[in-house]
Amino acid sequence: MHVTARNVLVEGTLWVARTVLVARTVLVTAVLLGAMQGCQESAYNTSVNDEAPPGSAPVVDASPDLSSARAERLLADFTESFEVAWALGDAAAVAQFYADDAVRVVSSQQLPSYGRGAIQAALATSFAGNTTGSKITTVTQIAKFLSADIVMGSGTYHVKDPSGQTIESGLWSNAWRLENGALRMLLESANDRAVDGMDEASLSVAQAEAAQYDGAGADLLDRGVAAYVEDTNAGKPGGVAGLFVEDGVQAVAGNGRIIEGRTNILAAMLLAPVSDGITLSAWGYGYRQVGDDLAIGWGAYRRTAQPGEIQEYGLWANIWRVTGEGLRLISEGAGPYSGG
Repeated sequence: MHVTARNVLVEGTLWVARTVLVARTVLVTAVLLGAMQGCQESAYNTSVNDEAPPGSAPVVDASPDLSSARAERLLADFTESFEVAWALGDAAAVAQFYADDAVRVVSSQQLPSYGRGAIQAALATSFAGNTTGSKITTVTQIAKFLSADIVMGSGTYHVKDPSGQTIESGLWSNAWRLENGALRMLLESANDRAVDGMDEASLSVAQAEAAQYDGAGADLLDRGVAAYVEDTNAGKPGGVAGLFVEDGVQAVAGNGRIIEGRTNILAAMLLAPVSDGITLSAWGYGYRQVGDDLAIGWGAYRRTAQPGEIQEYGLWANIWRVTGEGLRLISEGAGPYSGG
């Protein structure tokens, strides 16, 4: 074929146009992928050293952003989406907000739910019953990173029926795992407020019990629970408060509010009415280490008056710091059964 200067010019122009088109396509695709991520925020902030010598690998700063501000943003995105799914009454949609191996401990159930499938089944039963057509509103009071991939949060919730009447209201203190930039509930601990104690209808239902936990870490769990029970029954609020880390959180239904900080937890205990003749019993149903020095655990409790009359029973679910001296409470969640 005869080649002219015009041919070369045209061919060169077409090559440049195709190159620009490809570059623009790559750029638009990257932008669209970024937009699709939405709240699927990157777990890490990275930066490249522009002055790296030619041929060398770029220097990347992989320091994670573990600020409270980021934890708050992640939880705000999570709760907004969770509330929308709840309002649809779609158990499968709500269940997607839980990790595959999540544990759900709520006061409307006598025993925990294990795994996304069981949680979806429990939600379906609830949506077909007392929460049909309901809406849930959650308020986050505390949000923080416990590690690069574990976030904890505490706050309050209200569930209202279609007429706007509150049918449930209480406290939550949960743990999430950060998976591909999105939060998935790892441990849910939610309890209806019970400042006046357990209601009579629920107390009339016999307490259901499961097998006590005896797997890995059972010794740590048992010692932590035993220390709490011993100091409580001995009337030693200072000992109980000493089981919390300095910025520990107490989300106990009987308090009716979230309490943050060991000093404030102790103050609340000192102001609480003395329950003479009441004996606390507690035991564990499960324990799982979720980091080098982080663990979650859950179980049941019972308060009994002499001579053996049950005053209250329910579930507890805690987040712990694992130390050389045993478990220390990062968050305590507990409340009486309210499904009677």
